[in-house]
Amino acid sequence: MKSNLKTALSCLAIVALTGGGASAELTIDHPWMDGAVIQRGQSVVLSGRTDSASARLRFGGNVYEAAVDAGRWTVELPPLTARAGDGLTIEAGGEELRLEDVAVGDVMFCSGQSNMAWPVSRSTGRPDAELSTSADIRLLNVPLRHHAAEQAELPTGTRWQRASPEAVEAFSAVCWYTAERVMADGVPLGLVQAAWGGSQIEAWVPRDLLAELGGYETEIGLIETYRDNEAAAQRAFGAQWEAAWEENGARPWADGDFAERAVPEGEMRDWKTYGDPDADRHLGHVWFTKTVVLSKAEAEEAETIGIGLVDDIDATWVNGMFLGSTFSWSDQRRYELPDGLLTEGENVVTVNVLNGYGQGGLLGPSKDMTIELAGGEAVPIADGWSYEIVPAAPSAVPQPPWSSVTGFSTIHNAMVAPLGTLKASKAIWYQGESNTDHPETYQGLMSALVSSWKARFGPDLQTVIVQLPGFGQTLSEPSESGWAAVREAQRKAALADENTALAVTIDAGDATDIHPPNKVVVADRVSAAFEAMRTGSSGGDGHGPTTPATRTRDDVVVHLPAGSYEVKSGPSPMALELCNEGGRCRWADGKLEGSTLILKAGNRQSASKVRYCWSDAPLCNLYRADGIPVSPFQVDIAKQR
Repeated sequence: MKSNLKTALSCLAIVALTGGGASAELTIDHPWMDGAVIQRGQSVVLSGRTDSASARLRFGGNVYEAAVDAGRWTVELPPLTARAGDGLTIEAGGEELRLEDVAVGDVMFCSGQSNMAWPVSRSTGRPDAELSTSADIRLLNVPLRHHAAEQAELPTGTRWQRASPEAVEAFSAVCWYTAERVMADGVPLGLVQAAWGGSQIEAWVPRDLLAELGGYETEIGLIETYRDNEAAAQRAFGAQWEAAWEENGARPWADGDFAERAVPEGEMRDWKTYGDPDADRHLGHVWFTKTVVLSKAEAEEAETIGIGLVDDIDATWVNGMFLGSTFSWSDQRRYELPDGLLTEGENVVTVNVLNGYGQGGLLGPSKDMTIELAGGEAVPIADGWSYEIVPAAPSAVPQPPWSSVTGFSTIHNAMVAPLGTLKASKAIWYQGESNTDHPETYQGLMSALVSSWKARFGPDLQTVIVQLPGFGQTLSEPSESGWAAVREAQRKAALADENTALAVTIDAGDATDIHPPNKVVVADRVSAAFEAMRTGSSGGDGHGPTTPATRTRDDVVVHLPAGSYEVKSGPSPMALELCNEGGRCRWADGKLEGSTLILKAGNRQSASKVRYCWSDAPLCNLYRADGIPVSPFQVDIAKQR
């Protein structure tokens, strides 16, 4: 009975992985499932597996003969016009696979980090009741996954679903509210959400494009090693981690059970609950240590060590040997123990935990904190931990390149690559917060990402980049800003591609909340940018100046794109700076004349750059006549001949 049940469940699992459902011999590749949307006006390839020598596809009253080779069938659908949901059938070798309610319409891809993932339910404004209940809108929310290699399938259970009040509440607010504004009458719309809070842009860029950009050889090499030999990759990464920490002159993992503060009894938990005032508000590194006493037999039979959940990132050693590092607050840590590492008697486990937000530490549960033995028995290690707080880590340590949000290509591999041959007409990118500590590479990465999307979704894909809003301090003096540098990289990436526009949101942030809840205004700006691309209106996307500033005898002149502009909340533009070659910047007085900014240079003839609104959370008062702010910018001053 148990054997028959196991066989039946295995068959069901195979069916579940084939999209719309079929036997193991006839499948269709993801993301083609019940309720999917085929992008109108583009040829789209559908494919799958078959044991037959021939196959055909029926859709919309037409029959398409498939090309079959090496167990794979392929059909290239010609560009189709919009149509409501219909059945799509593949026939091969007497078998039939049928998808229900497949529509032809427009597809919009929505990606980024937490502000893109921010749901309608937690945002200001309310969705259009009619559109969320009766319009032909389908939603595909790609589950959070990462992988060291490109994947062909979405996780089991992933599905397209019709818009409903409940489904919309859980969906991306920026994506949904933009859809309300750009949806064409009578045309089905597919919205694809692929967004992960805290993710850096490197995790979304395909490996080949990272290699073309250069500078990522070490990370790419480690990931390739990881795919073939995880333990070897962890050891190599551990050497990098240790070298970075040793710059501080310390080697805690080799110092034995050095921590002096005892973790309170009970289940392992957030260090902010220890009752330790030093840990109460601590964000950063904490070292944990524990001595485990083993018998000779236990030491010889030990296979793995588990330290439970960790929030956010662990680096784990046993007896001074690095075992591994993982970035995840939802994955149990369990690492292999090399033969001969453990000894009879005392063995020291050392864990460095780095937490940047919310709760942090070793979080258990106790049942998962064990040393597993070959015979299936386990030695518990949940009790008796000590800890030591690192007040401020003197140097940054690397993160595993195969991780999720801090990885390289890893989210692309598991959340974008499985979208297969899906085509789209529009895309929105809302990300950048996680790159403000290294903004110098962002422009190249942003352009590479847009290029990868065009290669995947179609060469005419229109992309809108949501520029970072204001967040953080408003400074009284000019200074460097990672947030401003990312905004400038986003602006330049948009300028570099005629099918990419910028949605300026510098006035739509909250200086104290990295997740401003008003996503309606963001959608307004995004839809305005899409409209500007559709109509080809000059300067309609708020990119700011596109040419170097020029110099007169006493002034520096910045030329904005043709259009009407206005100064709000004062007689003259605020937050203008003149900077010299050495990087020193000072405030500059200026005025707006038509579409020209005139800055008083006076005796500052060494000025080489103009900056506008260059800080984390600047006060900006230069707007287009339609109410959209001019983008913060940095522009060179042309040298006089």
